[in-house]
Amino acid sequence: ECAVGTPVLAIADATVVSLQQSSKVGGIRCDNLFAWNSIMLRLSGRFEGVFFEYVHIQASSCCVKEGDFVREGQILCKSGDV
Repeated sequence: ECAVGTPVLAIADATVVSLQQSSKVGGIRCDNLFAWNSIMLRLSGRFEGVFFEYVHIQASSCCVKEGDFVREGQILCKSGDV
């Protein structure tokens, strides 16, 4: 758990394969299922072929775009809330 607005870092070298950062829905409700903001990475190197998804990121906080190659530890976005 972390405070809203905490920088979210890449877990490994990877390619950004998808991202959603426009949702402003909140709360735990069935109609919010899959409406969360997220970044999906396709990892490389020793984790080649593994996909990793960050969810509940802050709206409009992404520092990367689809297709970007990111390095382990690079800031991707900021954490959001549930």
